Amino acid sequence: HGYEDTLIDEIKRYASLAGAKCVDRDFVATSPYPGLVRVDIDILPKDYDPTYALQCMPQCVVVSSESIKGIAREVLSALIGDETEGGVDERTRLSRKQLLKAEKGSLIIHPLVPGMCKGQTKPVMQHRSSKIGEELSKILRTNISSCEKNTK
Repeated sequence: HGYEDTLIDEIKRYASLAGAKCVDRDFVATSPYPGLVRVDIDILPKDYDPTYALQCMPQCVVVSSESIKGIAREVLSALIGDETEGGVDERTRLSRKQLLKAEKGSLIIHPLVPGMCKGQTKPVMQHRSSKIGEELSKILRTNISSCEKNTK
């Protein structure tokens, strides 16, 4: 790693040039984990391609749990929300509606880890990521018919 600060500087320069209205410019971009840079406000256009980034993933969320099954449940909750807990936003409602309307077999889960973007043959955490994808697929198949049986 080590490119996080360079990428954060690039994003801050872009935000400043774009006239982003931030409460505190120090929180425009942060690095919560090694190899990951998070932009907390919507200041970047959809086609923005930073020089030092391997991949841009819009609308990402961080989830955590002690087990693979627990992480899969957290991913599902982040994806479609939980009406019983309240506070489901419009984006989550729309995601749920699109998933439920999707054609049978049209959805495939693609678990990614940073090393895959670097062309590594055996990236760290790839096996665990695949297991989480398989568990999430299993959960989704019981609730959403459009989910493919296998992850890719």
